Amino acid sequence: MLWAFCLPRWDIRLPGVDLSEGMMAKAREKAYAQKLSIELRRGDAEHLQFNDGSFDVVVNRHLLWTLPYPEIALKEGTVS
Repeated sequence: MLWAFCLPRWDIRLPGVDLSEGMMAKAREKAYAQKLSIELRRGDAEHLQFNDGSFDVVVNRHLLWTLPYPEIALKEGTVS
Protein backbone atom coordinates (compact mmCIF):
# COMPACT_ATOMS: atom_id res chain seq x y z
CA MET A 1 0.00 0.00 0.00
CA LEU A 2 3.07 2.26 0.15
CA TRP A 3 2.57 3.43 -3.43
CA ALA A 4 -0.95 4.57 -2.60
CA PHE A 5 0.71 7.13 -0.31
CA CYS A 6 3.52 8.22 -2.65
CA LEU A 7 1.71 8.63 -5.94
CA PRO A 8 -1.00 11.14 -4.91
CA ARG A 9 1.81 13.64 -4.43
CA TRP A 10 2.43 13.28 -8.19
CA ASP A 11 -1.31 13.53 -8.97
CA ILE A 12 -1.54 9.81 -9.75
CA ARG A 13 -4.56 8.08 -8.21
CA LEU A 14 -4.83 4.42 -7.36
CA PRO A 15 -6.52 2.30 -4.73
CA GLY A 16 -4.61 0.70 -1.90
CA VAL A 17 -5.69 -2.91 -1.31
CA ASP A 18 -4.97 -5.12 1.68
CA LEU A 19 -6.59 -8.25 3.09
CA SER A 20 -5.83 -7.36 6.71
CA GLU A 21 -8.35 -5.11 8.45
CA GLY A 22 -5.57 -4.14 10.86
CA MET A 23 -3.39 -2.91 8.02
CA MET A 24 -6.35 -1.06 6.51
CA ALA A 25 -6.87 0.73 9.84
CA LYS A 26 -3.19 1.74 9.92
CA ALA A 27 -3.44 2.97 6.32
CA ARG A 28 -6.52 5.05 7.14
CA GLU A 29 -4.70 6.62 10.10
CA LYS A 30 -1.64 7.36 7.97
CA ALA A 31 -3.74 8.86 5.16
CA TYR A 32 -5.60 11.06 7.64
CA ALA A 33 -2.35 12.22 9.27
CA GLN A 34 -0.87 13.09 5.87
CA LYS A 35 -4.12 14.72 4.68
CA LEU A 36 -4.25 12.42 1.66
CA SER A 37 -7.41 11.36 -0.08
CA ILE A 38 -6.72 7.72 -0.89
CA GLU A 39 -9.14 5.01 -1.91
CA LEU A 40 -8.50 2.06 0.39
CA ARG A 41 -10.16 -1.28 -0.25
CA ARG A 42 -10.07 -4.48 1.72
CA GLY A 43 -9.34 -7.22 -0.77
CA ASP A 44 -7.53 -10.42 -1.62
CA ALA A 45 -4.66 -10.09 -4.11
CA GLU A 46 -5.50 -13.54 -5.46
CA HIS A 47 -9.11 -12.49 -6.20
CA LEU A 48 -9.22 -8.75 -6.89
CA GLN A 49 -12.57 -7.02 -7.29
CA PHE A 50 -11.63 -4.98 -10.37
CA ASN A 51 -12.56 -5.52 -14.00
CA ASP A 52 -9.84 -6.74 -16.35
CA GLY A 53 -8.05 -3.82 -17.95
CA SER A 54 -8.87 -1.42 -15.08
CA PHE A 55 -5.24 -0.39 -14.59
CA ASP A 56 -2.22 0.46 -16.70
CA VAL A 57 0.22 -0.70 -14.00
CA VAL A 58 -0.07 -2.93 -10.94
CA VAL A 59 2.51 -2.46 -8.18
CA ASN A 60 3.06 -4.59 -5.10
CA ARG A 61 5.56 -4.45 -2.30
CA HIS A 62 6.28 -7.14 0.29
CA LEU A 63 3.35 -9.17 -0.96
CA LEU A 64 4.20 -12.20 -3.08
CA TRP A 65 6.14 -14.06 -0.41
CA THR A 66 3.11 -13.83 1.91
CA LEU A 67 0.66 -15.46 -0.50
CA PRO A 68 -0.17 -19.16 -0.58
CA TYR A 69 -0.48 -19.02 -4.39
CA PRO A 70 1.48 -16.02 -5.71
CA GLU A 71 1.06 -17.17 -9.32
CA ILE A 72 -2.69 -16.52 -9.00
CA ALA A 73 -2.08 -12.97 -7.78
CA LEU A 74 0.33 -12.34 -10.66
CA LYS A 75 -2.32 -13.46 -13.14
CA GLU A 76 -4.82 -11.07 -11.49
CA GLY A 77 -2.63 -8.17 -12.58
CA THR A 78 -2.51 -9.15 -16.23
CA VAL A 79 -4.91 -8.60 -19.09
CA SER A 80 -6.46 -11.76 -20.52
